[in-house]
Amino acid sequence: MLAACMAVSTTAVHAQHADTVQPTSINSKPSSCWVALKTNALAFPILEPNGGIEFGFAGRFSIGIDGYRPRFHNVGKKGIEVNANLWGGDIRYWLKPWNKEGGRSMKGHFFGAYYTEGMVDLQYNEKGNQAEVITTGFEYGYVFPIAKHCRLELGLGVGYLRADYDHFKVAGDGKQLNYCHSGRTTWWGPTKANVSFVLLLGKGAK
Repeated sequence: MLAACMAVSTTAVHAQHADTVQPTSINSKPSSCWVALKTNALAFPILEPNGGIEFGFAGRFSIGIDGYRPRFHNVGKKGIEVNANLWGGDIRYWLKPWNKEGGRSMKGHFFGAYYTEGMVDLQYNEKGNQAEVITTGFEYGYVFPIAKHCRLELGLGVGYLRADYDHFKVAGDGKQLNYCHSGRTTWWGPTKANVSFVLLLGKGAK
């Protein structure tokens, strides 16, 4: 009878121990995903609205989408007007894996590839160009933690730019566009730069 009671007591202790240990191992599993909102401060001096969102996954990779929407009217003595709509994205590889630290990180060195396209309408001194713009290339950057949920990102991209444009003359107080000719401009070199403020989302951000 005593042996039976000891066996039952030992079984109960093992069962209780298993119940308490198992949730701890599950909760301690590090996160490999994060979400961040960002804006490029280099566009602030010209009051260019811009923003983006980035998703981190698999411990070392992230994918982002961003957009720029500059609009200016009657700027300067020549009455410069700009109306553009640019959208793009990038994929990045981070040298420092964040899932080993047990939380969302987004800091340190990264390498990536990017692509941007859109329309640009530029008018100046009774002349103008309407262009379809495409840029693509490779980028390098570094992200500095400045607070628990905040980062400062510095980046530079080098690659290819192509602009297919229509050149025209402006008449009738800017309401009439007289077509002149079409052309294409290409460029190899720096095509992307950013000094971005980043906000990491989620209670587990580190």
